Amino acid sequence: NIEVEEADSGLKALVMLTETTDFDVIIMDYHMPIMDGIETIRKIKDIQATQNSDHSFIVLYSSSDDDQLQSACTELDIRNRLVKPIRMNQMYRTLAGLEQLQSSKPSREEDTQEQELPQALETKILVVEDNPVNMKLTKIFISQILPHARIIEAADGIEAIQQYENELPDIILMDIQMPRMNGLEATKAIRNLEENVEIPIIALTAGSLPGEREKCLSAGMNDFLAKPLLRDTFVKMLVKWLGPEAAANAQS
Repeated sequence: NIEVEEADSGLKALVMLTETTDFDVIIMDYHMPIMDGIETIRKIKDIQATQNSDHSFIVLYSSSDDDQLQSACTELDIRNRLVKPIRMNQMYRTLAGLEQLQSSKPSREEDTQEQELPQALETKILVVEDNPVNMKLTKIFISQILPHARIIEAADGIEAIQQYENELPDIILMDIQMPRMNGLEATKAIRNLEENVEIPIIALTAGSLPGEREKCLSAGMNDFLAKPLLRDTFVKMLVKWLGPEAAANAQS
């Protein structure tokens, strides 16, 4: 018996996987609008790292795409590729091989050491991110671990300043590279507007350039998180910057 769920885009697949990890195999088309199959698999693997989950992938592609796909599949450890149009016997053999591989794996115990975030902690989190996909994933991620948090959005540094003045969030997650005004400039502007209370501003960046952390701290940011966000790292950051209430709840 095989149960099947469908997604008509990479983003829809990502949303489904943040809601449940109960999939054994993901069959992914390569050609899709907005986000192709390889980029989608990269982001799925980022999600897997936060959920302690693992999936096998089968990529569907056209023969003309072979050169582009080969290096990406090697990098992402994707071992199953099927050329379209798909023949039934090819799909059957591929699925049967995956089933044998899964049955030979040792069972994995759940991680009982993971800290739990305070489910009842109410806080306002300003997320400043210009990439719609990254914004969506960050919001889903926060909602899963802090369901009572109020998430405020900004797409660039100018919007971040406006939202800061309107909302006075408890913590700001600030992307660095953005149009109109980047995260460093926005942070400096927010610090100039502050009077009595300094709001924690956490840099979000996918880069690892030398001196990047120092630039963030010099601009007035309090800390630094690498994208994609990892649950344990995010928990520690909240405990560190939201004070004793978060710490007490996170340890309970």
